[in-house]
Amino acid sequence: MPSASPSTDFNLQPLAFIDLETTGLRTTKDRITEIAIIRYQNGQELDRWSQLINPKMKIPEQIQHLTGIHQAMVDDAPEFKEVIDIVRGKLQGFTLVAHNARFDYGFLRNEFNRVNEQLHCQVLCTVKLSRRLFPKQQKHNLDALLAAANIPSENRHRAMSDTQALVGWFNSLPERVSIESINDGADQVMRQQALPSHIDPGQIMDIPDTAGVYLFYGENELPLYVGKSVTLRSRIRSHFYDDRHSNKEMQLLQQVRHIEYRSTAGELGALLLEASLVKQLCPVFNRQLRKKQQLVSLQWNGSIAQTPQVVDACRLNLHQCEQFYGLFRNKRDADQTLRKLSEEFRLCLKKPGLEKGKGACFGSQIGRCDGVCAGKEDEEIYLQRQHDVLNRIRLNAWPYPGALVIEEIAKAPYIGFDGKNYQSDFLLFDNWRYLGRFNSLEQAKTTYGDKQISDNLPAFDRDIYKILISQLKKQGEHLHLIPLEA
Repeated sequence: MPSASPSTDFNLQPLAFIDLETTGLRTTKDRITEIAIIRYQNGQELDRWSQLINPKMKIPEQIQHLTGIHQAMVDDAPEFKEVIDIVRGKLQGFTLVAHNARFDYGFLRNEFNRVNEQLHCQVLCTVKLSRRLFPKQQKHNLDALLAAANIPSENRHRAMSDTQALVGWFNSLPERVSIESINDGADQVMRQQALPSHIDPGQIMDIPDTAGVYLFYGENELPLYVGKSVTLRSRIRSHFYDDRHSNKEMQLLQQVRHIEYRSTAGELGALLLEASLVKQLCPVFNRQLRKKQQLVSLQWNGSIAQTPQVVDACRLNLHQCEQFYGLFRNKRDADQTLRKLSEEFRLCLKKPGLEKGKGACFGSQIGRCDGVCAGKEDEEIYLQRQHDVLNRIRLNAWPYPGALVIEEIAKAPYIGFDGKNYQSDFLLFDNWRYLGRFNSLEQAKTTYGDKQISDNLPAFDRDIYKILISQLKKQGEHLHLIPLEA
């Protein structure tokens, strides 16, 4: 996005100061109830315009009390689409200036999207500009800015009143800082407008574009979200472009106050660390990976005389064992899966233990079973069919007699959480359980040599199992497998 031209002082350029009142904070679901625009050119006011807007939805009571805009005031007002030509004309060729511009610009763009149009403006956020010009000032909300500049404010939370207050603050800047500072500050803010006003751009630039995990925190260090990427800085920045399309993303970004990251050698280490941190911290916006689930599996020895038995999956021994099938939340889920497979592949409902009693199963009577229970299908043929069907959900046997160390080799040396440089991560596994990351092969071997550790493996974790299965399938030069003796 182009920045302000350095040949003209920024405060002399075409500027459209804007403020919106809305039914709430969600740019994708809430709607505009009032808009005000004051335009300046060459440092002089050009015109001003404001309009109540019918949001075509109910204004919540708390919003009515905050803004003073009651439902009856907007019921007969025009919808946004009826004034969209006016808004477009007011903003065309002007830089949009707003306090927390991400909010106002997001609402405007969504209103344009609803009529299949796009709005593209140069945008200046005065929250970010204030942070850059007055770094020692503790607060940068509009009330704090007005107080710091000794500007009286009246009728706050109405669009025109707030726009006038913003104009007053902006026009006071040359009395408090140099024109050069204003120009440089505006230029830098507009170059980095994708970032929320409460995130320091320098913090993002300090994050390496390597593999690892990032953590978003809110007020009081509340964990909001944990994510992983093989290009940390790029992935973090990408979050700040999605709020117009995702209400969840907008809610998240409005709350982010602090970002942390932890580098890893590669994707496998990042996936494992993400799974661990999500379960440990229970971030508000992580849905998957978050809960440690009690899982069950089906155990079947391949005989026609035995039905698959539900067993606790947490302590499964998968060393060279191929008799466990599927991972389920409970016996009901396991039975539903068996029933679905039986119906799809014409298996007998009695052989998997889904029906009791003597004689033929119900499926055989209505033509959905090939009749092994009624003597119509050879038992050996049926046994092979049931075996083939259950193999679709069979768990993989642990393919090593003992533990496995995977050396994940980084493309370039990276700085670990302890501040030291590393070239590789040594990841220790046994029986599909993850036993930790180590700085050297010797550390991993020593840990596994501790009988207390090797004899007391952690509970089976479906997420770790899936991650390792997936990564082993696409192993390359970056993953070096080192089996350890049992």
